[in-house]
Amino acid sequence: MKMGRVVEKVMDAGFDPAIRKLMDDDVHEMLVEKALDGDQAAQVRYIERFLGVVGEIDGELRRDLVRKVTFLGAEDGVEEFLEEVSDRVVLFENEVIDLLRESPPMEEAIEIEIEDETQTDEMVFRVWNPGGGAEPVAEFTVLDPEARADFIREGIHDVIAASWIKDMRGIVEGVLHDLKRKEVK
Repeated sequence: MKMGRVVEKVMDAGFDPAIRKLMDDDVHEMLVEKALDGDQAAQVRYIERFLGVVGEIDGELRRDLVRKVTFLGAEDGVEEFLEEVSDRVVLFENEVIDLLRESPPMEEAIEIEIEDETQTDEMVFRVWNPGGGAEPVAEFTVLDPEARADFIREGIHDVIAASWIKDMRGIVEGVLHDLKRKEVK
C-alpha cells in the first residue's frame, strides 16, 4: 500500500492546516514526519484526521470519501474523491454562468459569504453578469481576490464549496428571479 503518497496528496490538497488545528503542534509534526517516513500506523492516523476534517465540513462528502477509499483503496479513493469534488464545483460554476447569460446585467458582483470553521480563507461565491457582451462570472473564491493574488483554490476549498452547492443554487436562483422581476417592471 502506498499510504505515504496518500498523505502527500492530502497535504498538497491543502488539508494539513485544518488537520493541524485538531492536534497539538508537536504531535502533528511528529505524526507528519513519521507518516512521510513510511510509518504505516502514522499514515493511518493522518488519513483518519483527514476523514475527520472532511466530516466536519460535510457528513455526506465524508461518506462519499469513505466509500471511495473502501472500494478503491486509500490512494485511488482519495484521488478520485478530490477529482470528483473539483469536477462537481466546476460544473456548478458553469451552470450558474449559463443562467447568468440569460439574466439581465447586474450593476456589481454579488459575493455570498461561505461560513466555514475548517478553513480561514474567507471564501465567497461571486456571481456577476456585467452585461455589454462581457463574460459572466460565477466562482468560488476568496473575499477580495484582487488583493490576494496568491490565492489558489485547492482541494480543501473544493470540498468546502461542494458542501455549499445546494444552498448556493437556491440563493442564485432567488437573486436571478429578483433581477428578472425588476427588469419586467
